[in-house]
Amino acid sequence: RLVDSVVSNNTARRTTNAPVGRGGGISVFGGTVEGCRIEGNYAQWQGGGIYMGDVLDGLGNVVAESVDGLVRNCVLTNNVCGNNNANPGTASTLNGGGAFLSAGLMDSCTVVGNKNMHYMEGLDHHMRGQGAVYVSGTAELRNSLVAGNLCDMGAQGILVEGANAKVVNCPVAGNGQAGYDYKQTAYESVIKSGL
Repeated sequence: RLVDSVVSNNTARRTTNAPVGRGGGISVFGGTVEGCRIEGNYAQWQGGGIYMGDVLDGLGNVVAESVDGLVRNCVLTNNVCGNNNANPGTASTLNGGGAFLSAGLMDSCTVVGNKNMHYMEGLDHHMRGQGAVYVSGTAELRNSLVAGNLCDMGAQGILVEGANAKVVNCPVAGNGQAGYDYKQTAYESVIKSGL
């Protein structure tokens, strides 16, 4: 249990021997994170601030399915998920500038000012990063504000994938694409399959 703490300026990088790079600030595999400020963290792959999902080995293989965790009454701000390698992986994997959730519950949180970006060498163009909050699997995002975040393409606010993922009572506002004006568009939240 982590309560009333500040988690800041941490990094989760991918390397040749450990190509994971998830959960820049915290990786939650069960347990509770409550009343915390998750700020200024960086993940090269998924979940700039928080990764909550399956337990992975150093190569990214699932070694144990996640026991549902709880993140409640937290502020996630100024976290970044992105990659500046020439070999970034696939578009579907660079998700969750603020949080990547594939299990558990995030409740009554504020997700503001996070970035999800991918920089390709030789290009002054961002690509492949989606969702300030990525929700999939059995995860649920509830009663949380997602505002003022920047992402490269697709869903700038919340990206939801999977029939069992849930988003309930979450205002989404003022999110935008990097390099473009902030706009309220239908792309701020994308639901890829039914809730």
